[in-house]
Amino acid sequence: MREYAEASRAPNTWRAYQSDLRHFAAWCAERSLEPLPAAGVMVATYLADYAGTLSTATLQRRLYALSALHRAGGFDSPADAPEVQAVWSGIKRTHRMAPAQKA
Repeated sequence: MREYAEASRAPNTWRAYQSDLRHFAAWCAERSLEPLPAAGVMVATYLADYAGTLSTATLQRRLYALSALHRAGGFDSPADAPEVQAVWSGIKRTHRMAPAQKA
């Protein structure tokens, strides 16, 4: 069962998720917060702190990583929280980048 679950994503995706989760845990540690389970307002603040600094693609992957971690731990995903959805929508509208066109 574990092998199939690990095969659900590419090895590079798992490595990126691990890096994302370490970054979130460090952000939480600086604020004396527990990273798991993360409240929606905490994740919304995290996203807002890095909006404009990190690409929206990176923030989206970090949000996916947090969601996957919470679901694997039996917790509700903070990505579903209304405050996260509102902040995420605002970030995407404000920092939207056009997709790169092929030549």
